[in-house]
Amino acid sequence: MTPVRESLVESVKALSDDEARQTLDFIHALRRRKDLGELRRRLAGRPGYRLPSPEHSDFPPVEPADTTGIPASELVIRDRP
Repeated sequence: MTPVRESLVESVKALSDDEARQTLDFIHALRRRKDLGELRRRLAGRPGYRLPSPEHSDFPPVEPADTTGIPASELVIRDRP
């Protein structure tokens, strides 16, 4: 095992359960970003896809619209056989 990995293992052993869970969530987020980068590279060469630049890849936060009536998700569940 490399010194970096050994140091990482020792650091993880010292974490509380909550800190370990947060660290694991962070690792999963890093992997998802890496997977997204690979997907972007594959799609970029295909003429049927237009990808936003990496600087503008995130959507801005949007507030939900105030409406009346039954939410669509409840209608879908209610209408299932």
